[in-house]
Amino acid sequence: VGTVRQARDVVSAMDALHPDVVLLNVIMPQLDGVGTIRQIMARRPVPIVIVAPPSSPDRIDMFALVGAMGYLVKPVKPQSVGPALSLATSQFGELMALRSEILRLKDAISLRQTMQRAKGIMAHRLRLTEPEAHRTLQRFAVAERCSVLEAAGRVTTADKFFTQLEALA
Repeated sequence: VGTVRQARDVVSAMDALHPDVVLLNVIMPQLDGVGTIRQIMARRPVPIVIVAPPSSPDRIDMFALVGAMGYLVKPVKPQSVGPALSLATSQFGELMALRSEILRLKDAISLRQTMQRAKGIMAHRLRLTEPEAHRTLQRFAVAERCSVLEAAGRVTTADKFFTQLEALA
């Protein structure tokens, strides 16, 4: 637990304290709440609950857009802080899990695209069917003692090289 009294100290306190959740009073001298949330989320994503006077829906939407997970209206009742922090932490965990899943799926799509590209190159250059190209790519990976993905990368790199040579001929 830590308290910061100056807006300029918020991000450095994050680095020093490594909090699990942040309760951020956005009405501090020289504090740009949106900018501060952006800095926090860029350096070390963490659930953030905003404490502020009643705001327009546009301002609340902006806080949410940059990463705030909750909003407490001043004056804050002590019994509302715990549930707000719990909810923010829960939502943040779900968001991080979704982001991880998105990255995993992007990697899987990239892998599939690389594999498809390599099989297409091999099918064209070696006059193979797609299943034959796939088996040949697997055999190449075993012979080279590398992953099939690495073998596919080598095939696409070689194709680029030969395409450039053919253009010069």
